[in-house]
Amino acid sequence: MSKEQKPQIIVHDLDEAVAALIASSDMDIAVTLVSPKGAASYAGPGWFRELICLAKEKVPDSQFDSILDCSEDSGQALAALREGVKAINYKGSEKKVLKVRDIAHQTGTELLEIDYSQALDLSLHDNKSSASRDWLTGKLTKNSF
Repeated sequence: MSKEQKPQIIVHDLDEAVAALIASSDMDIAVTLVSPKGAASYAGPGWFRELICLAKEKVPDSQFDSILDCSEDSGQALAALREGVKAINYKGSEKKVLKVRDIAHQTGTELLEIDYSQALDLSLHDNKSSASRDWLTGKLTKNSF
């Protein structure tokens, strides 16, 4: 997974992930699929890991990475590491972040930032494919209709 900044797209389900990946693949643009805020706590790391695996199976030529938001929940951050999630966003105390980062390094997981203010939230759009394409070409610049 690259630390290079890619367009971030918030996905809530497989249909949204596939729409984003088809659009980005058609345009040959690498993206980062990100979970909704706090998703590790209410959907679980296993859900996100499987969502990403299924999306990759459905759009195998896509170029993307992914980040699961664990918010401030160190338990979910550690669960994500056990589940094999490749990158997490974790905002605990400085002491806890250092501990989670050390364990993450040992498991090959990265701690990366999700910038929700700059990410496309596909749940706010009826046509997920069109919104993804418009976002990636700069025609859509806000998460509104």
